[in-house]
Amino acid sequence: MKSEGEEDTMRTINQYLEELGRRKGLRAGLKRGLKRGLEQGREEALRHAVSRILTRRFKKVPPSVDQKLARADAATLERWLDAAVEANNLRAVFTAP
Repeated sequence: MKSEGEEDTMRTINQYLEELGRRKGLRAGLKRGLKRGLEQGREEALRHAVSRILTRRFKKVPPSVDQKLARADAATLERWLDAAVEANNLRAVFTAP
């Protein structure tokens, strides 16, 4: 049988361990959230860059292009960015390998 002091000590240790667990979980969550936020920011910057180049080079860009840009991932946006710099027409940007 544990004494009252031992039970208090166990309760304090358990509370301490729970708090450590919460802090560790919070740090991990913040790290994941920051990483995802940076990824989203990078994708948004790529979308903006592709859209701007297309508008400057081809003047009229249909709304379907904006929809396509909105659905694209970073790797695809990078490919389109490279293609947009040299493409002869809008269609060539999106069919480039």
